[in-house]
Amino acid sequence: GVTVQNVALTSSTTMTATFDTTNVIGSRTVSVTTAGGSSNQLTFNVFAAPGLGGMGPSSGYPGQLVSVNISGQNFVPGETIFTASGSGVTIVIVNVTSPSTASANFVIAADAVPGARSVTVTTPGGTSANALGFTVYVPVPTLEAINPAYGLKGTVVAVTLSGTRFEPGNTTVNISGSGVTGGTVNVNSSTSLTTTFTIDAGIG
Repeated sequence: GVTVQNVALTSSTTMTATFDTTNVIGSRTVSVTTAGGSSNQLTFNVFAAPGLGGMGPSSGYPGQLVSVNISGQNFVPGETIFTASGSGVTIVIVNVTSPSTASANFVIAADAVPGARSVTVTTPGGTSANALGFTVYVPVPTLEAINPAYGLKGTVVAVTLSGTRFEPGNTTVNISGSGVTGGTVNVNSSTSLTTTFTIDAGIG
């Protein structure tokens, strides 16, 4: 248990003492005894340093809110904070369900720089010595429409593609098979681009 040492009375209302909490964890009650009897009891909490075991999912994209389950040890309800290194990822709404399990929402800013983050946990027992990795990926583009969606042999067709996450100077259009060649890509916005499709006259 907790060993009380070096008790020093400084006045009728204050005293100091050393609590040896080696190999102890959890809550203890503390009371004071004098010639007049024993006092009421107060609670003294002994915390151990937290640690991290794993989490999932461990990645997301800019602009996402990711609900993450986290395992570890010595989590404290109401007093557990998860932190991601760098910028662009904020961890909120931490819910500790047991000393070894918790959940949290990872809010990824729309302008978060892709790359790895290190996640640590802090409780009244300190900050975890280890960290877990959370990765912000480069946003994946999507296609929603192509207009026109057809062309004639031997012609060059001006095509407009609509979708999401198009990047000026860093977007290519891929066409399966042979006989149709894409031209210069012009990204007008993150949701629209134009290009040309050159269709061989001998395509079969």
